[in-house]
Amino acid sequence: MFIKEILSTKGRLNRAKFFWIILAILFATIIIGQVTRYFFFAIGYDEATVNSYMPIIVLIKIILDSIQVVKRFHDLDRPGSHLLLYLVPIYNIYLAFVLFLVPGTVGSNQYGEDPLEITK
Repeated sequence: MFIKEILSTKGRLNRAKFFWIILAILFATIIIGQVTRYFFFAIGYDEATVNSYMPIIVLIKIILDSIQVVKRFHDLDRPGSHLLLYLVPIYNIYLAFVLFLVPGTVGSNQYGEDPLEITK
């Protein structure tokens, strides 16, 4: 159930859950990266070969983070396409503050039920 929730862009994500999921993805990425490095070194690959696999792990992290950002935008009653605004320098810093600090819309919106009301 948890994996399905992380891989879906449907629904809304409140600030606290957004923070913890992003943090969990970060720690999982670090752990998987280190285990992968250790494994490849243990079976005899050199540094260049091991480092060539790391962009795959980073790409997976970016995709998972992007899915969570889309759901957070849904909580703010904004379309997921606002994710592209992260590509705008300086504005992306403002956007990160908005995602982490601004509360979502109260009650239902076009993207689903209020995640805070569902948990009550």
